[in-house]
Amino acid sequence: MTEPLSRCCYCGVTSDWEEAFVDASTFRNGPGKACVTCKAYRDKFQGFYVNVAITSIVFLVIGYHTTGSAIGAVAFALIAYVAAYAAIALHELAHAAAATLVGVGVPVFSIGGGRQVRVSRTAARWLLLGFTPSEGLIVLSYPSRNGYRMKSAFISAAGPLFNLACAGAVYAWLKQYEGALPTYPELAAQLFVIFNVLLGVANLLPFQASTPYGVMSSDGRSILEAFAMTDEQVDEAVGQTLFVVAYFEYLFGSKAAVVEMVEPVIESGGADIAMKILASAAYAETGNLDKGIRLCRAALEVDVLDRGQRAALLNNLAYALQFKETPDALDEAEQLSSEAYSLCPMALAIRSTRALVLVATDREREALALTRDRRFKIEPKPTQAKVLCTQATAYAKLGEMERAAESLAAATRLAPDSDRVARTRAELAEQAAA
Repeated sequence: MTEPLSRCCYCGVTSDWEEAFVDASTFRNGPGKACVTCKAYRDKFQGFYVNVAITSIVFLVIGYHTTGSAIGAVAFALIAYVAAYAAIALHELAHAAAATLVGVGVPVFSIGGGRQVRVSRTAARWLLLGFTPSEGLIVLSYPSRNGYRMKSAFISAAGPLFNLACAGAVYAWLKQYEGALPTYPELAAQLFVIFNVLLGVANLLPFQASTPYGVMSSDGRSILEAFAMTDEQVDEAVGQTLFVVAYFEYLFGSKAAVVEMVEPVIESGGADIAMKILASAAYAETGNLDKGIRLCRAALEVDVLDRGQRAALLNNLAYALQFKETPDALDEAEQLSSEAYSLCPMALAIRSTRALVLVATDREREALALTRDRRFKIEPKPTQAKVLCTQATAYAKLGEMERAAESLAAATRLAPDSDRVARTRAELAEQAAA
């Protein structure tokens, strides 16, 4: 019996893979479902900024009521923004400091929600900055399972407790100089106290919430979960350390560095399916096509796969094969990317590879329809640049060189040092010269 198809109420994609859809029912539109990609896009852009706008209006209204002037309302809103951002930054810094204190690495430090405005690297740490003071995140790298539960609980507790400590210290300072401070510094201190208290108390409560990073647990819930973990779950969590570090390196850094990280695990035979998927993608990106192809084929034959894992391996295999540029390889790449797309049509990585294969098989118009998907904005800049390079190649093959140049220029702005951008630039120059 065929499974009923679910349909995304935003992009219209249909699939019988129920796990790839989330509830998107609204009072205005009634019952509905959204694919996970549209959900992520709306969390980071549309719905997110609507919530930001509403919050800003609330701050402006409170500020006007408090100060009695439009200028005062704007000042209040700006001060509230800075105070909230500072509270979140302190919260995450406390987590990171506690982790460092007990010998746990922090490969990723993220502050702010919405679209990332900056991604940079300091030593062995990625720093991600978002526009608004709505969320923060650190990724932990445990060197071993020794003391995992106590370390995890200590790190989780450090954030909210530091917020409360900061609130207490600033409140005591306010009381000491009560009535002697200028209006706006006093207001900033008061708001700083309020946001730190709210953040500290809220995070000590055990709950879960949906965020652009997925379902996240509060610090209070994380503490309870740490002590409830079995030894097997602890081993699994610690074992994910290398994968997490390599994954962020793949997203924002050097694909060659990813290969160096994961290859020993692959060659030892100790890699799980997530590591194999990541490794095969990194192999293809660095020109190790045969290694990537062998790894994908072996995993597809041997490993027990769920639908998403199978789609990812088929996608990586198609991606590697299309670089072979032989008729047989391109035919197989077309079949594999088509199958991956049918399994998981909402996945951006699969849509990107599908577009690349379509260009290679002279179906440029179909490829362009995929590359114009605005949801690619939620991907890291290097990934967006790759999609724009595919778009530029498609336009060039259609003889639309001006559009091809525009797409290449946009890719260059996003990832000026990308090898893919350099190759596409050379291809377009060669085609223009011919």
